[in-house]
Amino acid sequence: MNNIPASVNSATQHHSVIDLYLQKQQQLSAVDLFSQSHDTNLPLANALDDSSLYHDLIPISTPDHHQQYAFEVDLDQCSGCKACVTACHSLNGLEPEETWRSVGMIHGNTEKISEHVYQRDASLLQTVTTACHHCLEPACLIGCPVNAYDKDPITGIVKHLDDQCIGCQYCTLTCPYGVPKYSEQLGIVRKCDMCSNRLAAREQPACVQGCPNGAISIRLVDIQEIQNKPNAQVNIPGAPDSHHTLPTTRYVTRQKIAEHWKALDQYLVKAEHAHLPLVIMLVLTQLSVGGFLVSILQNHLSGLRELSVFPLLHTTLALSLGLTGLVASVFHLGRPLYAFRAVLGWKQSWMSREVLSLGLFAKLAIVYTLLSWLPVYQSWLPMSVLSSLSPLLQHGLGAMVGMIGAIGIFCSAMIYQSTPRLWWSTTDTTVKFFLTALILGTALAAFTLTGSVLLGSQQIGSAQQQLILSFYLILIAATTLKLVIEFYRLQQASSEKLTTLWKTAQLLFGQLKYVTFSRLVLGIVGGILLPFVMVINPGMSLSFLLAGSMGIFMCTLGGEFLERYLFFTAALPDKMPGIQE
Repeated sequence: MNNIPASVNSATQHHSVIDLYLQKQQQLSAVDLFSQSHDTNLPLANALDDSSLYHDLIPISTPDHHQQYAFEVDLDQCSGCKACVTACHSLNGLEPEETWRSVGMIHGNTEKISEHVYQRDASLLQTVTTACHHCLEPACLIGCPVNAYDKDPITGIVKHLDDQCIGCQYCTLTCPYGVPKYSEQLGIVRKCDMCSNRLAAREQPACVQGCPNGAISIRLVDIQEIQNKPNAQVNIPGAPDSHHTLPTTRYVTRQKIAEHWKALDQYLVKAEHAHLPLVIMLVLTQLSVGGFLVSILQNHLSGLRELSVFPLLHTTLALSLGLTGLVASVFHLGRPLYAFRAVLGWKQSWMSREVLSLGLFAKLAIVYTLLSWLPVYQSWLPMSVLSSLSPLLQHGLGAMVGMIGAIGIFCSAMIYQSTPRLWWSTTDTTVKFFLTALILGTALAAFTLTGSVLLGSQQIGSAQQQLILSFYLILIAATTLKLVIEFYRLQQASSEKLTTLWKTAQLLFGQLKYVTFSRLVLGIVGGILLPFVMVINPGMSLSFLLAGSMGIFMCTLGGEFLERYLFFTAALPDKMPGIQE
């Protein structure tokens, strides 16, 4: 009994200690307020209508036409106990590693400024709880290729439609707050819906009900006010720019949180998911587009008209690699059987536009490739049909294949350029994607042209040799430009202290340094040194020429795969404190 307060010790004459603590536990805020209403003889009906009694944490009325529901977090009441995380996890039946609400910390110094005295107080820690912000312009909804998100027109709650989702995970890249979480077990993305079914029944959401300090509540916010002053809402150090999606969560505190405050995980540098199926898809589809562009030009290039094996070998190989890339992309989906839904969001989603354009490119490329094989089977077809169809279709169809392929590459670039990740959100992404097509397209052309000469048992002519050397000169120029862009951007990132670009640079020169070094070596060797050797030694034998062209193609292909791997793993996002990707 030595640790029991004296008041409690004296009271044990009539009650046990357990009875006293149970009695103390009854004095909850909502119960206390409700009891006081009876002490003042308020009618029960009035008590039920008075939202200040026990509806403190949720609005008593539904939003009108210029309002919506939103979270409000009182930072002064948040203790970081994570009861909200546990309540959300339990009520929504989440997987062991899945969380829809996170708790992080920010730290800094409070400042007191008077007329004569400037004083900086000791360093303080502040816990921050965060979940979906149910934005006015949700990036997850705008970017979704299957329309698996819906913003309720009355409540403003952004809901995820689980049955519609195909698990492409694009929303995890577009959301600046890291809210949508991918479930490996279910193969879909899921997120907080503010426990909308509970709100509809006038019950508190799980996190609101679970917080012992009442730090989280649901409020009605004015839509026009958020549109006019977006940064007045999520004013947390390190949080992404609110202008991007117009979040509605409001954080309130009596502390003065200055701009110099930082999240405790501000210095955390961790590689992102590699998305290997997307790495394969992007590289191989861009190779295919670049390869077909070279093949389309072959009718206008001297030295190829008499070498009929080249278009057969080149277009067939370019088509096969492109189709391999498209098949690989399906393995990125959590629900690949529903991949056909990916075109539903073509009006607003760049991913849907990529699927449409690359799908059309593949169909046209198949027809173009079959057309290139027609001369092989000319004995089976009437010559009049062959002579009338072949030139007409080759020119017209070739122009369409090249144009649709270029549109597909542009859509691929815009998928990433339109996200809030600084490593992607520049025109460099578009330029690099087209340079990949040019590099791999010319490397493939040089290889297949050399192979075509060997398969045809011919001596390489001066015109063909000159064309191969032209391919290598283009390859050297394109590779040099691409490497300059990559490492100039990296050098820029190194100087931008504590930004996500700075952390990207730390990652590339730290955890991913061996991948970065390998990419540099393969790019220089395959795209610059070996082609230069081929250019200055035009008289080498055909076998050495074939071996060199094969080595160039394999090195450039490997270098581009590593570049695209780094493209994904080093694209670090801004995020709320404590959010785990």
